[in-house]
Amino acid sequence: MRVVIVGGGIAGLTLANTLEKANIDYVLLERRSLFDPQVGASIGLSPASMRIFDQLGAAQEILDATKSIKRGRHHRSDGSLIMPPDENFPLLERRFGYGVCFLDRQIVLRSLYNAIGVKERCLLDKRVREIVHLDEGVKVHCEDGTTYEGDVVLGCDGVNSKVRDEMWRIASQVDPTYFTQKEREKMTAEYTCLFGISHPLPGMEEGDVDHVYDKGHAMLVIHGKGGRIYWFYFQRLPKPVHFHSDAFPKYTAKDAEDLAEREGWRPYHDKYKLKDLWKNRVTYTLVAMEEALFENWYYGRIATMGDSSHKMTANQGSGGNAAIESVAAMANELKRLQETTSPSTPLTPSQVRAAFAAWKAKRKNRITSTWKDAAKFCRMQGLESLGDIITVFYVLPNAANFITALYTKSLLGAEVLEYLPLPERSFRGTAPFNPKQGTGMEESTFVRLLFTLPLLAMAYFAYQTPTSLVEPFSTLFSTSASSTAWTQAFSLQLSTAVIYALWLIESHRRANALTPVQLAVLFASLSNTLGPGLIAPIFYAFHYVTSPIEKFAPSDMRLTNVAYTRTVLPMMLFHALVPLAIRIGGISLAMDDNAVWWNLLLAPFLVGFLQYLLVRTGVSNTNIYQDALNDTEKDLPAITRTVYVLTTLSTLQYWSSPTTSHPLAPSILLPTAIWLLLLFNDLKAAGMLRRSWLAITSAGVAVAVIGGPTTALGLGWLWRERVLASERHRSAVTRERYGGGKTVWEVEGTGPVGWAEKVKANGHANGGLTGDGHTNGLNGHAKEGVKVNGHANVGFNGQAK
Repeated sequence: MRVVIVGGGIAGLTLANTLEKANIDYVLLERRSLFDPQVGASIGLSPASMRIFDQLGAAQEILDATKSIKRGRHHRSDGSLIMPPDENFPLLERRFGYGVCFLDRQIVLRSLYNAIGVKERCLLDKRVREIVHLDEGVKVHCEDGTTYEGDVVLGCDGVNSKVRDEMWRIASQVDPTYFTQKEREKMTAEYTCLFGISHPLPGMEEGDVDHVYDKGHAMLVIHGKGGRIYWFYFQRLPKPVHFHSDAFPKYTAKDAEDLAEREGWRPYHDKYKLKDLWKNRVTYTLVAMEEALFENWYYGRIATMGDSSHKMTANQGSGGNAAIESVAAMANELKRLQETTSPSTPLTPSQVRAAFAAWKAKRKNRITSTWKDAAKFCRMQGLESLGDIITVFYVLPNAANFITALYTKSLLGAEVLEYLPLPERSFRGTAPFNPKQGTGMEESTFVRLLFTLPLLAMAYFAYQTPTSLVEPFSTLFSTSASSTAWTQAFSLQLSTAVIYALWLIESHRRANALTPVQLAVLFASLSNTLGPGLIAPIFYAFHYVTSPIEKFAPSDMRLTNVAYTRTVLPMMLFHALVPLAIRIGGISLAMDDNAVWWNLLLAPFLVGFLQYLLVRTGVSNTNIYQDALNDTEKDLPAITRTVYVLTTLSTLQYWSSPTTSHPLAPSILLPTAIWLLLLFNDLKAAGMLRRSWLAITSAGVAVAVIGGPTTALGLGWLWRERVLASERHRSAVTRERYGGGKTVWEVEGTGPVGWAEKVKANGHANGGLTGDGHTNGLNGHAKEGVKVNGHANVGFNGQAK
């Protein structure tokens, strides 16, 4: 197999590295005279990209040249802060082992080029003139008169892709309907971007990022290593323009200077404005930001990737990282194709099409979601809609983890080179990469909603026969109540104490931020007054729908706010034992039903207020953000203590009168049991709980018989808590599964037939290395020339022969 790569940018050089490590013959054609020109561009690299670079041996040079982002600031158009600085970025490094880093694009290009072993296969000043598509292969003709042959052509040549144009031309000669006119006109621009690199400004710190939100305008400023500044100024065009139209803007240096002078007043910080960045500029460029997600990425033996097939806006920094992932996915398919075909037989068109189709199928969902997210983020920064305004000025200030959660979701299911060992650094995080989770792999909210139908049905039937806790609450505080009636009411009080404790703990969990579960106090109040039979199932339905198992991929998302969690036990002891003390003391609290109703309505809010006071008075000096970074199990002792104490009290009451229960008890215990079964089903589906349903239900029934149903439910919830804290999804890329130099193909068994045996025989997974650890002679071809179709096309001096 031989691959002709067109384009020597980040995607092209990454592809060259991946093919060399796969021992796949290739030639790279770059139209520029340098592989690492300084064109004023910067790039933000995600942990997913750094993991791939680590596999290729290019990561350390990049890490040495950059600093991870540490702090994000979000500003209004006047430079004032929308909310306190966002300190969550280090959490990404804690989760994935690599931080989000920004640096000169030139440095990344140089690092990738330096990682290539046989540099003679990378050729400069090679501008493609024409591609000839044949049944047995392809020929790429360059403007300097040279020709390069191969089995496939891969276009990594950016938004102005010559390979894409040639692919469209070739397809139109055979099947004019393959690429429709609508497809050809997909690329448009709605925003311009003036970007550049500047010298440091006094008082600014490495790793700081500033976002500015304004109607039709936005700014992104990153302070990199040594204070070097990477900046972007975005401005909405009067109307969208098509890429191939005469109206598509092509800006000059004078246009950039005029824009900078006109908009220089715009602040990005309380100290500095755009004009300060411009004054200290090193390089700059003004462009229209193209956007397009093409439907077809390949035809015959030609494929495009990166900006040539999915061009994104720059606000989120997704484009370059998506291209790197697409390259890795393509390398995986080409390596699989190489391992399953004879080296002496040319690849057939059907074999190539099958490999390209598998590549696209692997990438389509993830790319589509990433592209849409990038477009949404661009519009949100430009405050295009009322929803954007609400999100920026009202949601973000109350959800510091919102942006981190979006980044995490985008990283979880990232591509990796499946035929190379996973780097040790990628195992250090608290959120293992997982190809079955993240962007494009989200669990269906509709399906989860269907699972809640039993709960919603229970709520509906309870609505038909309304009840409340007024009667049992009155019984608890009545000295004239019979012993049996009071015991029943007290049993229900202990049950609600256990269940409400779980609600309060869930309300302070990181995974439940910005969901209705945070309003547990409100749900408790409604449960008291409208009846647990109506409200409890609704609460559980909200929880289940908004808590898919992928939310817990980062272990810190299971974490609760320890300061509040420690207050749950004293609050629930007060809730449970005060009636007992009043009964023992013979104290009578005469209240009519109206007074009881108001007590039930307001009591949960009083609990919430007392929790707040306890936290403020220093019952805990822990910080949930620091716990997320340093100790993701900090809350487990408090949770365990709370559940054990409350279920012990419930068990003692059950032992004292095992046949006595309040008629309302099933209305809160039964929906809780269904909720727990749904949560356990999630654990089993994710492979995090390997016990059989028979074992699980038998254990639950046994505990219920011995200690009572409330105790069984409380301990069942605690069991789930411990599983979340200690177990990983079955597809998580962890050291336990992948350590010791194992590859994805080897562990998952998804590689070519015989791959595992080959790895064992060679002692390594890198087919591009010989036994002495050096790069071999390109699939057995002579080192002085690469033989393709029986003749040497490219000598190692880089000249055409």
